[in-house]
Amino acid sequence: MIQFRSNNALQTIDHEIAEARSLTDAALFLQEEHEPSQAQRVRRCTVTILYVIMDKLARVDRALPALRK
Repeated sequence: MIQFRSNNALQTIDHEIAEARSLTDAALFLQEEHEPSQAQRVRRCTVTILYVIMDKLARVDRALPALRK
């Protein structure tokens, strides 16, 4: 049972980190490549992406205790 929880926690952590990394790449691309006229729209999108990344990191944080047991 402990092995299952550890594997599940590792899968969750790997998945969330991979998605957070991809979202970070997207946010960086938006910031680097947007047209000046799109600055406000890009800012709102970037803030939304950052909130999603925070949620993913919170899931990682919740999965960590299973590895510490």
